Amino acid sequence: MKRQLLSLLVLLLFIPIALPADELPIYPGKTISYGSSFYAGVAFPLDGGWSYGGSIQTAFYFKDVIPSTLFGITGGYNFLLESGESRFFSNGGIRGSYSFPLAGFFSLNPGAGFTIAFPHNFSDSPVIPVFEGGLEMRFQLFDRNCLSFEALMKYPVGETLPLQFFLGIGLTRYTPLKIKSKPVEAAFSAGPSRFSPDNDGDNDNLEIEMDVVNGQNVKRWDIQIFDEYDQRVKSWAGGSKPPAFTHWDGITESGELVDSAMYYRIEMKIEDILGNVFTDSEEIMTDILIQKIGGKFKIMIPNIVFPPNSADFTLLGDDDLAKNTEIIRKIAVKLEKYPEYRVRIEGHGNLDFWRDEAEAAIEQEEILIPLTEARANMIKEVLIQEGVDGNRLLTEGLGGSNPIVPFEDKENRWKNRRVEFILLK
Repeated sequence: MKRQLLSLLVLLLFIPIALPADELPIYPGKTISYGSSFYAGVAFPLDGGWSYGGSIQTAFYFKDVIPSTLFGITGGYNFLLESGESRFFSNGGIRGSYSFPLAGFFSLNPGAGFTIAFPHNFSDSPVIPVFEGGLEMRFQLFDRNCLSFEALMKYPVGETLPLQFFLGIGLTRYTPLKIKSKPVEAAFSAGPSRFSPDNDGDNDNLEIEMDVVNGQNVKRWDIQIFDEYDQRVKSWAGGSKPPAFTHWDGITESGELVDSAMYYRIEMKIEDILGNVFTDSEEIMTDILIQKIGGKFKIMIPNIVFPPNSADFTLLGDDDLAKNTEIIRKIAVKLEKYPEYRVRIEGHGNLDFWRDEAEAAIEQEEILIPLTEARANMIKEVLIQEGVDGNRLLTEGLGGSNPIVPFEDKENRWKNRRVEFILLK
């Protein structure tokens, strides 16, 4: 009897290897696998009345219906020895496990199952329920074949069979099954177009809306926001269907508030499981923001453009001149809402010789202070043209005396070249 069981075990283990082994197809989209498994093992009853046992099993599995999971039905033939007498029974059941991949070709699979044992030559009970749980180790051999080792504890209900520790070995062959998937479609919008995160209750939050069709097939998505200098200031990302709405309060990833009158570009990208990539972008402009900094109410504008080493707007190209005019016009409108305040216009710049204290002092006094004061006066003239009372406006050139980022920060030192509007009672 033992020789017959051993011969059957060897035959069953080598059936998957004898099957034709095509290269594993790679499908776009969602793929599940189904497979047949043949395995055998030795049982060690944890009861003095039984000596040992074994089984030959087959199974039919589905893989990745739920990602990284395996479940299926099993059936087989078992025996146990008690006092030299063989006890035989058939069984059938269900089993499931979760896969933890390691090193690409190896995985650990904790799992559990439930089987029904059908005794052949013992027991008055027609069926014996058996619960089992343990750990399986799987090794990818070639193509779609896996070698598995398992260690299980089997818990029969009742007193007919003993508690058993089971060690098994087997082979499984999987066949991929493509699930038809539809491409993702998306519509994207962001607003308000005049974003004003100054906590006044009006347009304080940017609302980014993504309307996604077939969102269950999204592989990855991301939203990124860039300033006028193509520096990323905020981002979101995920690996499943994106949220319908994403909110932004205007605080950048470095913890700073967005700049006034700055254009920001919002870029969206969605990749689906079929390999399609959907992209879109929108541009918004921040409003003129009044911030309370150091006990003062101020407007900080880093993107009014001046010609190099000059305060004369007329030397600019048409696009830059139109942009400056639009920004200053918006400042004029904002200042008209605070008629009780006078406004000091401060010009700021960057020191080029900041490494040398003596040269920096010369640059500050002879170049930067006159230049930033002239630029502040130029803005004053334009504000007066836009209807602001000139008696409310003061000007001052501070040069490089009050940088907001270190001069050595090449990526962000542009923020030091700015104009600030200080509201004074």
